[in-house]
Amino acid sequence: MIAHCDWVVPRLNGVRYFEKPVLGYWVHAASLLLFGENNFAVRFPSALAVGLSTLLLLGMARWILRSSFAPDDFPAALAALVYLSSIEVFGVGNIGVLDSLFAFLVTASICAFYGACEAPRASAREKAFLALAEAYLSLSLALYNEGRYQDSIQAGTKALEVKPDYAPAYNNICAAYNALGQYEKAAACEKGIQIAPDMPIPKNNLALAKNGLKPLSP
Repeated sequence: MIAHCDWVVPRLNGVRYFEKPVLGYWVHAASLLLFGENNFAVRFPSALAVGLSTLLLLGMARWILRSSFAPDDFPAALAALVYLSSIEVFGVGNIGVLDSLFAFLVTASICAFYGACEAPRASAREKAFLALAEAYLSLSLALYNEGRYQDSIQAGTKALEVKPDYAPAYNNICAAYNALGQYEKAAACEKGIQIAPDMPIPKNNLALAKNGLKPLSP
């Protein structure tokens, strides 16, 4: 992506490479641009995802336990420590794979959904609905990251049911349809562009869809 300045189609030695979903490539490519071509840059996204998951777990545990039976933060800190000391979490968090990113997005989805559910039932506060939309979007991104495109589309659609003008959800649905080769259905991106015309990624996804609809030259 960096070598060809192409953030839509990943390549390996100049050959189009679709072995894994593109979200992981975006994150790792951004890390390489930021820190240079070195081992730290390759490992950083996984380590960052583990760290963010730990913070989400700590915050969620504090929220739940303080409202019930725990007068201090020790149980919450213990929960975070147990998570960090897990062999698989520690091991996978030190290598350049997508599992840590997937776990973080699912954790973010669960936390946001819990926050929305805990809001007053008749509340008109938009942040409660936005939290729910973010929950479904995070889940949609997580599923997209794992190549479960159809499930990603369903989660993105749920986000739009909660917040119909949520441009990132339209973008993720479009990207998932592109990944499935269903370019004619990727028109959802046009709606996302209308809502947020300054976002560049929806325009790239729409261009990819239109390119896919063109007949192959003999």
